[in-house]
Amino acid sequence: MFQERRLRKLSPAIRSVYNNGALDGNRRLLLEVRGRKYDQIISLVEANQGQILRSINLLPVLAVEMPLAALPEILDSFSVIKIWDDQPVNVQENQKFHNQLPDVLLNGLRLEVPGTPAYGYTGKGVVVAVLDTGVYPHRDLTIPKNRIVGWYDLVNQKSVPYDDNGHGTEVAGIIAGNGNVSDGVTKGMAPDAWLVGIKILDKDGKGWLSDIVAGIEWCVRSLPLFNIKIISLPVMLANQDRFCFDPFGRAVSIAWRKGITVFTTVQTNAGFNATGFSQFMITVGNLNYQQALTVNDSQFSQLDSNRTGVDTFAKPDLVAQGEKITSLNLDGGYTTCSGSTMATAMAVGGAALILQKWPSCKPERLKYLLTKKARNLGLGRNLQGSGLLNLDRVLGNSKNKVFSTQNIFPANMNQIFPVVLKLLMQNSGETGKYSNEFVMNLIGSLIKNWAVHPPDSLH
Repeated sequence: MFQERRLRKLSPAIRSVYNNGALDGNRRLLLEVRGRKYDQIISLVEANQGQILRSINLLPVLAVEMPLAALPEILDSFSVIKIWDDQPVNVQENQKFHNQLPDVLLNGLRLEVPGTPAYGYTGKGVVVAVLDTGVYPHRDLTIPKNRIVGWYDLVNQKSVPYDDNGHGTEVAGIIAGNGNVSDGVTKGMAPDAWLVGIKILDKDGKGWLSDIVAGIEWCVRSLPLFNIKIISLPVMLANQDRFCFDPFGRAVSIAWRKGITVFTTVQTNAGFNATGFSQFMITVGNLNYQQALTVNDSQFSQLDSNRTGVDTFAKPDLVAQGEKITSLNLDGGYTTCSGSTMATAMAVGGAALILQKWPSCKPERLKYLLTKKARNLGLGRNLQGSGLLNLDRVLGNSKNKVFSTQNIFPANMNQIFPVVLKLLMQNSGETGKYSNEFVMNLIGSLIKNWAVHPPDSLH
């Protein structure tokens, strides 16, 4: 009985290692400490040639790297409540496109959503924390005034904002780029929102669970200074326990109760998906019309089985457009990417517009507005969640028709070709320099864009 109680202190992954006797080498662990009495545990870890990485008072836990051979001694300590795996995490991969469509043209199609100019909301006064690879001080974020109002580097401890990977900058641009470099053409969803950059991932887009939890803790601790309302978190990691016990789940729940809405991306990778399976966050999927319209029953089953975790909250909550989105690049210009983190950034930017309109909106209400007002695409709960992000319904414009999967294409295909020719002429002054493949890509982009935001002539 005593041995069983000791083993209950181990998370399933660590318990498996312990039971198999595989106690060679070092491992990063999270030690949950009773009553924040760190001193005894620090002494115990260091006496066993371990290293203290950081303390996280939010839970509270100590992040350590220590020999697994010391586990029995750690288990015997009354001050240790639970031992978790400090899991490696990585950013969701995005596909990049080069020289397929002009950046200025493409972003005009992608990020010019009904809502921003039509309703007069730009995210002004709303603070979004981007937990990612960093944020490069691009002119679209710093001119005419610097809107990167806060910075915290958990990886290299640098004091000024930077991004040595690029992913965090892409996300920041979709959320809050103001189009300074492109003369206002390439704008994000909430071009007046303020940003707090929190670097939790290294130059390869990799990090640790402890860095995520520490980043969330910093956001909660910094509420009096920055009044952070939204966290953007594009990482993948696996459940270690039910969400009410799991370190990440508890951190997210605390942020939620403090009034911070956490957005993350849904993944369909094999294994559990802790970042998606919580009722205390908003999980966003990427809608690719061509893929969604051809998905079959076996693919639905595969998606569902891949997303089975310890907790069973239905996910995603909604989907947004994440295909071929133009955003900020580390060279000071723009780049075009596709992926679920791009879709998540779209939803985050949309949430900033909502919070500008209703500053006192709590996370529960914000989630309700985004999901209940989403456009049902008829693709099934497992794929679309509540449906497609629809700011028209949330922010007050009800004139747009609801398009189903049966009528996403323009009624008159002849409407497309004059638009194509005009756009090509605007970007080059001639049409002959573009290949047939390029023109077909452009036509496809128009079709997909009109499916989400139909022009007035199609109503």
